[in-house]
Amino acid sequence: MGVGKGAIRGYIGAVPDQDWNALAAAAYARTLATRTLRGPLRGSIGTEIDAGFRYYPRGLGNTGAVSFALPVGTTLGNPSRASLGIYLAPYVETNVRRQSVLDCTQTCDYRLGGVGVSGAFGTGFGVRLSAVSPHPR
Repeated sequence: MGVGKGAIRGYIGAVPDQDWNALAAAAYARTLATRTLRGPLRGSIGTEIDAGFRYYPRGLGNTGAVSFALPVGTTLGNPSRASLGIYLAPYVETNVRRQSVLDCTQTCDYRLGGVGVSGAFGTGFGVRLSAVSPHPR
């Protein structure tokens, strides 16, 4: 769905075979700049931020995460018509989770322990090929 100069999307879901784990997430993406590099070659840079939460009903801890990406791409041709696009998307993400601890003081069961933080970074890669029918209907 278009919002401002970008797009927002949301996710809501559950996993019934895992005691109905629930997931909710939202993301916002926007192209920051585009420029003709030479002839039919265009460059673009954008941004994307994602946030999500996952609920685990059996006391295995809940997880919240945030991700930020800065996609950079080149497109050969008109992006609205026939074109080939190649994208690199450096990203960084982090998540916070309530840790589950196996407690066997009386009977073995899981309980929530402290908070754990983890993260990742890297670069995504993508290719897009688009074409327009010569005979629109």
